Amino acid sequence: MRLIILTLLLLPIATFAANSEIEQLRQELAELREQNERYEQRLNEMEARLESVGVESSDSITSSDREVTEEAILPAGEVDGVSDFSTDFDPKMFDYYGYMRAGYGIGKGGESQERFKLPGAEAAYRLGNETDTYMEAGFSYYKVAERIDQPSTLFGTHFLLAFSTLDKATGIALDGDNGTVSLREVFATAQGSMANQPDARLWAGQRFYRRHDIHINDFFWLDMSGFGGGLEDYDLGFAKASVAWIGGTLDDFTGTNDYIGDLDTTDKNNIDLRLNDIDMGIGRGNFWFVYSHYQLEGEFSGGEELKGSADGIAAGFFLVSDFGESNKNTATIQYGNSVAANFNSFSPSLRTSENGEIPEGTNVEDQTRLRLMNILDYNFNQRLGLQAVAIYQHDDLGLEENTNRHWYSIGVRPVYSLSQNYNLAFEAGYDYSKLESGEKGGLLKLTVAPEITPDWGLFSRPAIRLYLTWAKWSDEFRGLIGGTTYADDTNGFSLGVQFESWW
Repeated sequence: MRLIILTLLLLPIATFAANSEIEQLRQELAELREQNERYEQRLNEMEARLESVGVESSDSITSSDREVTEEAILPAGEVDGVSDFSTDFDPKMFDYYGYMRAGYGIGKGGESQERFKLPGAEAAYRLGNETDTYMEAGFSYYKVAERIDQPSTLFGTHFLLAFSTLDKATGIALDGDNGTVSLREVFATAQGSMANQPDARLWAGQRFYRRHDIHINDFFWLDMSGFGGGLEDYDLGFAKASVAWIGGTLDDFTGTNDYIGDLDTTDKNNIDLRLNDIDMGIGRGNFWFVYSHYQLEGEFSGGEELKGSADGIAAGFFLVSDFGESNKNTATIQYGNSVAANFNSFSPSLRTSENGEIPEGTNVEDQTRLRLMNILDYNFNQRLGLQAVAIYQHDDLGLEENTNRHWYSIGVRPVYSLSQNYNLAFEAGYDYSKLESGEKGGLLKLTVAPEITPDWGLFSRPAIRLYLTWAKWSDEFRGLIGGTTYADDTNGFSLGVQFESWW
């Protein structure tokens, strides 16, 4: 009886405690749901902004040329609870991107495929004419710094690894005689840290810096990649301004060229200034200027001493005209002198002759380069697209005699889609070089390549292709094109398979 009475007395107390605990759990659950809704809304906003950013050019991918994730910025907002992405990792804040190609081809007599490239030309038309394996894989991680009543800052950490084989490599090794692995990018960005400048980015490290290229001949006509830091895309109203301090250093030039011998130290510092996206009425105007200082000490092959310093400047303008969503034309002019004449962040090539010798009297400070180009990417309709390029380049090599060299290049790659997945790609490219000494000649390369891709369009990837390539060159270059396989010939061919992909 006592037990029954005690139970009846304690039951209301237990019921009240249980009800209180249940109510507390309900409140906590409601708060968690509300917080989760805020997180989900925020993440959706971030995802939308990240996905809204496009790729700068097709071969920003090849190199990959990829600056997609660097362009992202998150909207301003107040702190509504704490979102710690460093401990509560979300895959939406991680980006993986890259480029790769590999294949196999044969030439005359079943010998391994040879690459056909004209001496004196800066590039070679690439379809059915690549004998290497190349891969880039890049990773980015983003962290958002949110502040009350102030714009958010998006911090990015990026790195990119590259693997490449030598031409005609017989095997793939992570390091050794057949291939190399290199860290091509390792840098950090901070976007949105300045008031009223949501697109401006601070950066520091090693990176592919605002590169421009031509896809069909894999030619990077402006490449100031290197180590350094700077500010990008500062909005001036009429243009986006960027400034960077970039250093390019190559400590060993002996490599496979043997043009410089034991030149131990070649340091080049660059101040790079750009004004982009200026409305010109007929397109977007872009100005580029660089000042370069070159400190060098060593000796040429043959014993000639090279010490001291040199300065140079380079400038350029390119007009990008858009014709619809996927069509554009780029017209460019570039000029540089002395150590800035190569339009790169690293030391200029001191190669002044095909036999690898440095003629007496060579003066790097006397070198100049003028380059004119027009690049077209155009889709006529869903089935037919075209890439085309025309290049003229004049070099003063800084020699006492026969110092002028001219390079002319024209190429087209039409792609016809038989269906969404099956294409026929054609490529015709012609390079011509002329020296002041009178030596001149050209190289014609033709390729047909049926391929399979996921979708319509010129740049749908991955592409799996079968190709047949034929090339013919002037007698002046007999023995200088086509390696040992075609040492006695003035024409050659390649038959092979290849895949190419970017993401």
